[in-house]
Amino acid sequence: MSLTVTRTRLSHVPNYVVLLPPGAELAEKMSEMNIDIDEIAQRSGLSVETIHCLLNVEITMTLEIAEHLEQATLIPVDYWMRCEENYRKNLRFVENHPNYPVVKITAEDNNICLKSSE
Repeated sequence: MSLTVTRTRLSHVPNYVVLLPPGAELAEKMSEMNIDIDEIAQRSGLSVETIHCLLNVEITMTLEIAEHLEQATLIPVDYWMRCEENYRKNLRFVENHPNYPVVKITAEDNNICLKSSE
């Protein structure tokens, strides 16, 4: 018996690009874990300021930050780094195609506590 594998192409290609920064992914995870910015900072060993900047797309996801987030969330480093890579790739696309429809997702879309008690 032989198995035949066929590849099919999607008949629908999205006509928009999604800008999903790693901070929005982190915010979603924080919401799922029911924790605020202070707690994720404590669990990860990162400063509240670093978490705040990541959530607000003021800094780039680095390998060091990803390692700390893995410790806090149990989400692997390579996932966080792929999030950053995909975000930057889509951002470049949008910059080169200014009339292309864009869906922007932010940390605030996840209704988490972005304020610190500090």
